Amino acid sequence: MALTGLLTIALVIAGTAMWQRRQVEEPLLTPDWEAPPSEVVWTMSPTASATDDDMFTYLMPVSPDHALVFYSGLTAWAALPTDTALALLDLRTGQRLWERALDGRQSYPLAARPGKYIVEIVVSTSPSGSAAVRTTDWTTGAELSRLDDVDPASFQGFGGRILPPDVDTLALSHDDRVGLHRVLELDDPVWEADDASRVLAVTDDIVVTARAAYDRATGSVQEWDSLPAGQSWVQGVGDGLVESRTDGAVVRWETSHGRALWTRTGASLLFATDGVVAVSTETGRWPESQLLLLDPTTGAPLPGSEPIHLPADAWAQALPHTDLFMTTAPDGVSLHSLTTGRVLTTIASPGSTDGWLGLSGQGRETLYLDIQGDLGAYDIATGRELWRTTDAATYTIIGSHLLEVSTTGDGRLTALR
Repeated sequence: MALTGLLTIALVIAGTAMWQRRQVEEPLLTPDWEAPPSEVVWTMSPTASATDDDMFTYLMPVSPDHALVFYSGLTAWAALPTDTALALLDLRTGQRLWERALDGRQSYPLAARPGKYIVEIVVSTSPSGSAAVRTTDWTTGAELSRLDDVDPASFQGFGGRILPPDVDTLALSHDDRVGLHRVLELDDPVWEADDASRVLAVTDDIVVTARAAYDRATGSVQEWDSLPAGQSWVQGVGDGLVESRTDGAVVRWETSHGRALWTRTGASLLFATDGVVAVSTETGRWPESQLLLLDPTTGAPLPGSEPIHLPADAWAQALPHTDLFMTTAPDGVSLHSLTTGRVLTTIASPGSTDGWLGLSGQGRETLYLDIQGDLGAYDIATGRELWRTTDAATYTIIGSHLLEVSTTGDGRLTALR
């Protein structure tokens, strides 16, 4: 099934809007399933607005109990066919709260205020690649506000998050300008500046582009010594920024004067938290690498930590709300201490691991993994496999809901418990 085009765009656009580090994430803990859930709570099939012999269904969380579901026929791939649709789904009942046809466009959530609105980016699949940011009424799906002529490649960040009650603005790049926009009045910016470079990062206080740093509230230009590079990946961490440059350097910035606190050359950023910056560096045995845990303030290795060998095709990810991170390799997954890098347990998983889906238990006793389309449950303390599905399906965990997307081409979505 040729999903590469859609998935690539999904990964880019699902991380498009910029907002503060002050985010409210979905609850991490899931039910502690002692056996593979098999009781069907509800089943959803695509409606006539998007019918095809070969359907693809993609879930985009907007709250712990709701998701946008995008479905499309794949016969005319890679040019997205016109029979695509988007619906807001109540994950507790399977009820479509609303649904609309997308006419050859793709829509992804940037942020949401559950019960009030959803902010989406809508991208055309035409050669022009035009895009718009749109605020949609949560209850009806009606358009509340819209900003056209937005370049989707000009955004970075993390999408699909729940907006805190005191956040109602987004920093956007639009028509060779950068500005702060109210989500309910997108075409009436709080401030704008002539700046054709893309937004690199947003914190509580500043908006950073490759050209300038702006006071987030007023748009006034800040006196910075220097700025991140225009093609970098930049994220807010603690009271500063971490930049991963395309030339193979990781830079830690403080944001009061725009000073680079430290630079690690020959490195790429894996993940960063308030207490650690994890980078990969070369070992001289390409394509192997090693993972280093760095102090965000000094850039030096964390006391007591040792380099971690990463084989080819391995990757690493911090597990939110825990003091753990995971590394993956073709023969399994290892869970590490976030402060020392020490391996706490190793999970042998025949077949490649495509990602973690959730943690269960107040003590986070069970880790759920996606292993080549199977759902596997593993004891964190011992690494022992508790159970693993064998159904021909792909699984998603959103809040406390386990959702199964059929891989038979009919686009059917099933909620299990």
